[in-house]
Amino acid sequence: MDHVGEMSLYKKVFPLVLERPTLAVIGLISGPGAMMPMMEMQARWATRVFAGLNQLPSVPIRLKIYEKDQKANMRRCFCPNAPLQVDFILYMDSIAREIGVRPNLLWLFLTDPSLGGRVLFGPCTPYQFRLCGPGQWAGARQAILSQWERVYQPLKTRPIPEDKTSGMLFWLGMAGGVVLIFALFILQERDKPFFSI
Repeated sequence: MDHVGEMSLYKKVFPLVLERPTLAVIGLISGPGAMMPMMEMQARWATRVFAGLNQLPSVPIRLKIYEKDQKANMRRCFCPNAPLQVDFILYMDSIAREIGVRPNLLWLFLTDPSLGGRVLFGPCTPYQFRLCGPGQWAGARQAILSQWERVYQPLKTRPIPEDKTSGMLFWLGMAGGVVLIFALFILQERDKPFFSI
């Protein structure tokens, strides 16, 4: 323990004091964004390390990375939970890189521009970490392309009848606005002196 309430964890998962990674701490993080996807990513990584499919760097290298991460955290966050704070997207990308499931955006844009655009400019959801690598899911592409429809669907609880006069009211309002601007312009021009010295 460095400070009260702080554990020295490599990438907020593996204790630095252990030479061999035989323990993982899942969910001891805080920050903006959904906790469950971050915890799932931590668990995916930990199980691969325990199974010997992923290797951690040596303890001195882990310690250097930990110190660098902590300094960056302290500069970015001035709160009591600063040691536990993570930036959602950066953290997810970091762990995804360790597992080998971080999507290659350039490759996505070249091979599937629609999907590449949704991954880059859309919300960061766990589906994008199921496009390639271990734990790949065949339905991930369709899930990404249709995620906004699934967000909007529960909000459509009842059909709202379209007001037939709304179009007419819009055009009347626009015409009234044009007439008002024209009238103000005429009044302003009328108050100006004809000759100015």
